[in-house]
Amino acid sequence: MRLIAILTATLICQFVIAQGKSLKIQLDDESYYPPNLRFEVLDDTGKQVLTEEDLETDKPIILEGHYTITVFTTWADGKDTYKVYDEALITLEVNSSSVSLNKTEQKSWHNEQPKVVEKSFNVKNGQYDAIIEFENDIFFNYIDGKVEITQNGRPLKLLGKYVVKTSEGFLKISYNPKTKEYWYVFTDTYDKVIYQ
Repeated sequence: MRLIAILTATLICQFVIAQGKSLKIQLDDESYYPPNLRFEVLDDTGKQVLTEEDLETDKPIILEGHYTITVFTTWADGKDTYKVYDEALITLEVNSSSVSLNKTEQKSWHNEQPKVVEKSFNVKNGQYDAIIEFENDIFFNYIDGKVEITQNGRPLKLLGKYVVKTSEGFLKISYNPKTKEYWYVFTDTYDKVIYQ
């Protein structure tokens, strides 16, 4: 149990702070996403004007005018959409240690985040299988390209690509098998998983 707690804490820190870069979208508030998500920006005629391939680390792009930003997620409905009516900033930035939740999003986060107790990675054919153990006997297993998340030895139903309902709230996790990078959060709702 203690091992799971340690693993979850480590994973949260990595989710919010230590995992290199974040996709940042700033309108009135700042919203951050894992760096490996696809997104697109459409102008008011529906023409695609920007994607993740156009971003460089710490080189923000400022949009002025009317746009629709869509981030394609691996959880919930599969996309988060933002309407830009005046100005927005999009960038890939190195995570800072000062990331925190704003008051409007904080209520959807699970108060006592389960900690990462232990993690292990095994390389196969240029990709990493992963076993990440959280407190309360919750396991994320990525083996041969397949995901299984269990609690107390029982498989949990995947609600999105990597979203499950646990006794600790909704676990939302992103994993890149090429780099071993992972992000996660436990929330009280199934809605957007962003940190601000």
